[in-house]
Amino acid sequence: MDDVLVCAPSDDLLSHVLDLTIDSLVAAGFKLQEEKIQRMPPWKYLALEIGKRTIVPQKFVVKNNIKALVDVQQLCGSLNWEFPGLPKAPRATFPADVGEVEDPQQDKSLQA
Repeated sequence: MDDVLVCAPSDDLLSHVLDLTIDSLVAAGFKLQEEKIQRMPPWKYLALEIGKRTIVPQKFVVKNNIKALVDVQQLCGSLNWEFPGLPKAPRATFPADVGEVEDPQQDKSLQA
């Protein structure tokens, strides 16, 4: 799980619901990073910056010191968030995607 957004009509209820959510996630075995829990606006969520009364796209920053595959993956992820209308490459289809591949040796109807 990457992100969880918790909303409530009042700050008191939000604080209570957020505490319950955190307790439930920890009890279920999730490890939370306390420094990433955002309690005050503006909240950064899914490439958006959410304020008390506004929702705007986050500023787009291009990381140009690519040294590893993970850096390329992060750049591609950023581009997908920023430009969601870009055409995607077709997904390769493998036998596992279409179902179980039958072994012709096991098929009795093919044997003479």
